[in-house]
Amino acid sequence: MPVGSQYGIIRVRTNEQLDAEEKSAADSIKEIEDSQQSIVSELAAHGRREWMRARDAKQSIEREMLNSLRQREGKYADDKLAAIREMGGSEIKMMLTDVKCRAAEAWIRDIMFGSGERPFSIKPTPIPDIPENIKAQIQKESYMELEMLMDAIPHPRDLRERVEAYQDEVLKHARRMANEQCKRMEDKIADEYIHGDLYEALDGFIWDFVTLKAGIIKGPVIQRKRELSWAQDPDPMRPEGMKPIVQSKMQRSYYAVSPFDVYLTPEARHWQEGSLIERHRLAPDVLSDLIGVPGYDERAIRSALDQYGNSGLNDWLWHDSERSRLEGRPYDQIYDKGNHIDSLEIWTKVRGQWLLDWGLNQDIDPDKYYDACMWLIGDNVIKATLNDDPMGKRPYHSDSYVRVRNSPWGRGVPEIMSDLQNMCDSCARALSNNMGIASGPQAEVFVDRLPEGEDLTKMYPWKIWQTVSNKFGTPGPAVNFFQPSTHADVLMAVFRFFTQLADEYTGIPAYQQGEGGGMSGAGRTASGLSMLMNASSRTMKGVIANVDRVVISVTQFTHRSIMLYDENMPYKGDVVVVAKASQALLHRESQQLRINETLASTMNPVDFQIMGPKGRLELLRGALRGIDAIDVEKVLPSNDQLLLEALAMQHQVGPGGQGQQQNGGPEQPPVDEGVRRMAS
Repeated sequence: MPVGSQYGIIRVRTNEQLDAEEKSAADSIKEIEDSQQSIVSELAAHGRREWMRARDAKQSIEREMLNSLRQREGKYADDKLAAIREMGGSEIKMMLTDVKCRAAEAWIRDIMFGSGERPFSIKPTPIPDIPENIKAQIQKESYMELEMLMDAIPHPRDLRERVEAYQDEVLKHARRMANEQCKRMEDKIADEYIHGDLYEALDGFIWDFVTLKAGIIKGPVIQRKRELSWAQDPDPMRPEGMKPIVQSKMQRSYYAVSPFDVYLTPEARHWQEGSLIERHRLAPDVLSDLIGVPGYDERAIRSALDQYGNSGLNDWLWHDSERSRLEGRPYDQIYDKGNHIDSLEIWTKVRGQWLLDWGLNQDIDPDKYYDACMWLIGDNVIKATLNDDPMGKRPYHSDSYVRVRNSPWGRGVPEIMSDLQNMCDSCARALSNNMGIASGPQAEVFVDRLPEGEDLTKMYPWKIWQTVSNKFGTPGPAVNFFQPSTHADVLMAVFRFFTQLADEYTGIPAYQQGEGGGMSGAGRTASGLSMLMNASSRTMKGVIANVDRVVISVTQFTHRSIMLYDENMPYKGDVVVVAKASQALLHRESQQLRINETLASTMNPVDFQIMGPKGRLELLRGALRGIDAIDVEKVLPSNDQLLLEALAMQHQVGPGGQGQQQNGGPEQPPVDEGVRRMAS
């Protein structure tokens, strides 16, 4: 009951009342938690359904990828090996597939990284946007000039031509600005790629791309990374010493995802359709570090750690054991108990009401479905968020060595040449067995004519065979020798036929592997071999185009991320990401040859008058750019330096082009017309 005091009114309650209120509050909290748990369970149930659909739909894909792994590693499937052993004979398996895969990887890496150039480029749009302040200034100047032109030029046609010419100048100015912005953006993306390990990711991508049914790169994803830098040591005893400084910062990162760890629901015809699920293996300490990180549900993380922190959650699939064995990890299932917790990163459509009830504070219509990403561990949803990409795309970039229409999964080199590999293996086994059988004579023995204790299993030079008389009285030796025939020539010819057929199937010629089959005719010279390699396989050019699409997709995604989240405005501009590396570098040898031919053919006064020193300078840059040992910036002057030299030369020449005599000195030679035009 209320009691008066000098400070006001105090409400007094009994112990029974306080206990009842505490119980009521606890019941309310439990009711809220149960309600939230039901919402999370609804999200989890949706994620589990999508996971089971995607997992079941991928079983045939996984079988084919395991076959490709076995084929490249030179191993037989267990059932086939058992059949070979039942028949007896050789178990040899030829490594033809591995040779072709390594040749394809080396060819792709040489095209992508061999020249040292970036595998992408940034260019402006045909009609670039102009900043508002520059646009206002141009409009003001245009109006002023237009008023003067209307007074000075009476004919409308002349006025229109003058206005159009001025508009062309404005467009040229906008393009120059856009080119500068593109150069800054390209440098920024290149820096992100170096710090984000894109090139290491591309290396893993190329292996999967060639071997399996797809290669996948994920990124950019924001991760905390540690970087090492150096600063001057403040120790007065070491005034010139340096000390390492390890800094941790958030960085855009990229990594190659194994095709075994990515699942798509059955309706997906490409990587941006249907639900996509990536399977992760998290250590318990990594999971515990997410407690308190914005965007993660602390209660769900603690629940997952309580359930699986000690025992682990290893949701082994049917193919995991053989996959780990083929990848060089044969004891994963034996010793990895409690060390990892399997989690699922699910990109799917989620109802807005589920996200609102989960606690996502965004403007969401509860009845609509949104592109979202959630992380699921067991039945615990530890994270749920909307896809923040403006185009609604997921940060997964994939393509295949050979595409399959209306399917996200293509075919790799092992799958393309699987029949040829089987034929070569059969020929090799038959050849090995035949050579063993025909390596020496074989004997036919009448065992009833051998004395007691004679050993039939041993045969050696100068052996004496003991025999008894023929009980039937017929003549003839007890031991008959004969030589089995060899078919090595026929089997080797069949083997060579299928080996050469593999060149056509895969699009990888034998001389790409360093073999001498193509080293004749044009292949005897470096330039001839280079041209032969460029024109040899149109199939390989299509393969390179598939790699190019992945690089461009990653670059477009990175560009959007920079535009959205980086506040450094000079990096931004009206740009478009275009394909450069693969198709351009594929022809770099022939391009370099054309540049050298142009440089030689324009070595005459007429062409020099047309192109001038500036055009000649660009040709020289193109010719020297392909030589890694030469620093072009140190050998050739810049455009500004060339302009200053031209102005200095122009200053020494008289108005009519005649040299000025100074102190009776010799007359200076007349200036070149191209230099005069550039200087003016």
